[in-house]
Amino acid sequence: MSTYLVAFAVTKYAAMTVSTNNIKHSIWSSMETIRDSQYALSVSPKLLKVMENFTKIPYSVSGLTKLDQFSIPDFSAGAMENWGMVTYRETAILWDPYENSRRNKQRVGTVVAHELSHMLFGNLVTTKWWSSTWLNEGFATFFEYFSLAQIENDWELDLQFIIEEHQRVLVSDSLEKAKPLTNPNVFTPGDISGMFGSISYSKGGSVIRMMSLFLGETTFFDGLNLYLTDLKFNSSEPEDLFKKIQEKVEVSNQLPTNLSAIMNSWTEKHGFPMITVNKSDSNLILTQSQFFSNTTPPTKWYIPVTYTTSVEKKFSDLKAKKWMLPTESETVINGVWTPQVSWVILNVGVSAFVRVNYDDALWTGLQHALHKENFDGITPINRAQIVDDAMNLARADVLTYERAFNIISFLQKDNDYYPWQSAFNAFVYLRRRIDKESALGKSLDKHIQRMMNTLYKSVDFNNNNKRHVEMLKKAMALTWACQLSVSDCTSQAQALFTDYMTKNKTIDPNLRSVVYCTAVRSTGKSENWEYLWKKLEQSQRASESVTIISALGCTQNTNLLHRYLNESIKENSTIRRQDGQSVFNSVISGSSKGVAIGLQFLIDHFESISTSYGGMNALTSVINGLADRLTTKEDVARLEEFISKNRDKLKDAATAADTAIETAKKNLEWVVKNEKELMQYLQNTDEGKGNDSNKVKSTFVLVFTFVGVALKRWL
Repeated sequence: MSTYLVAFAVTKYAAMTVSTNNIKHSIWSSMETIRDSQYALSVSPKLLKVMENFTKIPYSVSGLTKLDQFSIPDFSAGAMENWGMVTYRETAILWDPYENSRRNKQRVGTVVAHELSHMLFGNLVTTKWWSSTWLNEGFATFFEYFSLAQIENDWELDLQFIIEEHQRVLVSDSLEKAKPLTNPNVFTPGDISGMFGSISYSKGGSVIRMMSLFLGETTFFDGLNLYLTDLKFNSSEPEDLFKKIQEKVEVSNQLPTNLSAIMNSWTEKHGFPMITVNKSDSNLILTQSQFFSNTTPPTKWYIPVTYTTSVEKKFSDLKAKKWMLPTESETVINGVWTPQVSWVILNVGVSAFVRVNYDDALWTGLQHALHKENFDGITPINRAQIVDDAMNLARADVLTYERAFNIISFLQKDNDYYPWQSAFNAFVYLRRRIDKESALGKSLDKHIQRMMNTLYKSVDFNNNNKRHVEMLKKAMALTWACQLSVSDCTSQAQALFTDYMTKNKTIDPNLRSVVYCTAVRSTGKSENWEYLWKKLEQSQRASESVTIISALGCTQNTNLLHRYLNESIKENSTIRRQDGQSVFNSVISGSSKGVAIGLQFLIDHFESISTSYGGMNALTSVINGLADRLTTKEDVARLEEFISKNRDKLKDAATAADTAIETAKKNLEWVVKNEKELMQYLQNTDEGKGNDSNKVKSTFVLVFTFVGVALKRWL
């Protein structure tokens, strides 16, 4: 056993236990919360069985006949895969169907699946050194979705992976500071800590998913079986993994070279490729370049290419039809374009870790198709891909924002979860760059509000749809509508909160986040805030505490924001040490006022923040989160001056802070560069449509009158 996996516990906890397949499963928690461990207990044996079914390696190969899982009230990590005794933060293992949301349930399921995947990937076979942390964490991220999807098969976890992991880490991996998956420069504790981020987890999982798709399920899992069998109770390096899978690769896989060469092109360098597609007569000409980078010499990859056309519409075939090679300047796909073809889509099902850009004519074809009935058969996940690629190509100055917004204008009639989640991710980036109180900020919010009219019509506060993804969509849509001050949304949220506060009427757990935040934000009075603060003091459930902590930062009352931040560093506070950083994040996420107050709080109390929030890593995260939200030269200058004056005290956080300053300056440059174009587009697009949100409200009121009709297709 690797030394980092050793753990023991001395508690007065209660346990719930079940024995399955000769393994004794126990969930340990306090007497007050043990009843909430039922879901984790029910899913754990099934997850181990899924892992065994696909890898052909049983949990018992470790020699263990028991699996204990512990809920810990104050725990800095989300969870830890100690072998045979896994430890969790309470929110990651406890779930009450009457008090917690569907999102909470999914978090419990995926975190438990992640940790139990580590019993094989990380524990049975351990990465030789932290330079290849992805061998542990990438596989655990891949399996947390894959394994749970075999059990919760209506949660669409294969599609959620693309939105939650793949698309989000594309943004991180495009930054200059991004490190490769296999990083040879890992020597110090700080270096090791830096490997436990989105690159090892999310990019690792995404690249493993890509490999599984171009190999095919049988070859992939047979290779993993050989890897785990031959290296059990040992350590490994990436080359060990690739060689073991290579032994199972058949000629029918049609790989362009050996697996090591293919995968090393993805693991040994940072970043990822952008495929540019040009039409030439009946052929497609593909070229590759590193996205958002001008490296010399240019970086190139082995890229599995999938595609479909308006004639084929084959969105289920995710096996590579063609390979792009690093030795070729271009790749030609012959005979794709016939007179009947009106569009082509590359990267079907988001199967490869790439972005795709098209020539102007091809983009126009897709844009027209997306405005046809049923989006001309283009699937929700590939619509999400188009949204994500277009908005990030504009961010990288490959497309204009006018072009990108025109491409995604189909969202006005789209009410599917995945395209909109991709869109909201892009809008978060824009709204962080732009002062919300500026003319541009207000115009952008009005434009988003109009775009999401159809989405908002498809949900309401009262209908509790049993479909898991529909509930996720509902929470997403209502959160954004209330955040954008759609009057119908805010009035309903406030009414629910008033009934909760005055009549003790229960709020649907799936709506508490949006209702709490709206109630706190929409009034300058302190009574709603004070009521929630008392609820936080009384809370017995960590998940409810997390929801309240996030909501309290929504207030516009500056006195309450100051008080709230001070509570996060006060001794014997209601705020747990593990939640201090969440308090800070809620304040700077809530409003422009919160950003200004958060900056001053950091300057005045950075040493207490480090002590109370959990050390220099937590302080680094605070600085990064704050810097990403600064929208004025004056605030950036204040942060830069603070870092300069306190460099010695900041220690390891100073280098990361310098990077944060550079990011903040680039954000300001982005605003200067794009402000005029964005404002021009928004003015031209919304001209004559009015700016009164009450006009939107009247539409929404009509919809709620006929809510049964509006929601019929979702029931």
